[in-house]
Amino acid sequence: MTLQATSNTIQVLHFLVQKIHLCIPLPYIIKAFPLMELKQIPETPHYCAGLMNISGRSIPVIDLAIRLHLKRKDKYTLSTPIILCKDTAHEMGIIIDEILGITQIDHDHLQLKNDFNEKNLFFKGVINIDSHLTLVLDMPHILSNYFSSDIKNPSFDINALNLTGFRYE
Repeated sequence: MTLQATSNTIQVLHFLVQKIHLCIPLPYIIKAFPLMELKQIPETPHYCAGLMNISGRSIPVIDLAIRLHLKRKDKYTLSTPIILCKDTAHEMGIIIDEILGITQIDHDHLQLKNDFNEKNLFFKGVINIDSHLTLVLDMPHILSNYFSSDIKNPSFDINALNLTGFRYE
């Protein structure tokens, strides 16, 4: 699944993780709900928060902040959101900090696409949503690599992204 559609727009869920604006294309999202009981899984990566039970199905849950090498500043609360995501082969819960809303983006306005693709990162590019630099998550990459060790770039630091040249529209 790619960001390009027959028209060049797609709806995304816009949210925050450690004050960083991110978004996920809606076709990957099943639903969002508050934190539920998670069962820990021994010997999984540190960003795997555990398993949740949805209608008798065990679904892995990751903490997106930790997966992106950010420090989890606050403890989880009952209102901490989980986004249930799915592609054709994988299903996963993603813990985030705050849902900001649904918005439509234009694929033609997506910037730094080649920079992210060359570095095999978890992002498709950057877009401006409500005057905020917003990273568009590469969901096939995230969903297919949720239990792998850090992909080809173990020292990636999201805070060190060079967004010079990003233009506001």
